Amino acid sequence: MGKKKALSYKTLPNLAQRIFDTLNALPLGFDQKRLRAFADDCAKLRNELAHYGGHRGKTTAYSDFISSVQKKNNALAALYHALVLFEIGLDPTVIRDWAVERPPSFRRTWYFAEAGLIDHVDPSDQSQRAKAVPQSGSTLQNPIP
Repeated sequence: MGKKKALSYKTLPNLAQRIFDTLNALPLGFDQKRLRAFADDCAKLRNELAHYGGHRGKTTAYSDFISSVQKKNNALAALYHALVLFEIGLDPTVIRDWAVERPPSFRRTWYFAEAGLIDHVDPSDQSQRAKAVPQSGSTLQNPIP
C-alpha cells in the first residue's frame, strides 16, 4: 500500500476498536475489559492470518494458536448471529434471552466462556450462572431505549 493510501486510513479506528464498538452495541452486558481483550485478540489473530498466513509466534505452540482461533471463531459466530438479530430490529430482551439467558443458550454461553467473555458456569447451578452472566434485570452497559 502506498504512503498516500495508508495515510487516508489513518483517521479510521483500528480493527480492534471497530470490533469492540460493534460488539459493545449488543445488549449482552459483557464486561468492558473482557470485551476489549476479546476484540484485541480477534484483531491480532486476523492480522496474523491475513498478513502472515497463520501462526508466527515462537513462544506458543501451533496447536495453541489453532485452539485460540477456534474459540474466537465459535464466539464470533454466535455474536454475529446476535448482531444480525439486533440490526433487523429484534427486541433486545429476546436477543439477550437467546444469547445468554435461557437454557437453549448453553452452547453460546460455553463459547463465550471459552473465548474469555464470561466465566464458565454449571448450567444446573442458577446461583453460579447469575455471577457469570449479568441478568437482564441488571443495568446493562449499553441499554437500548
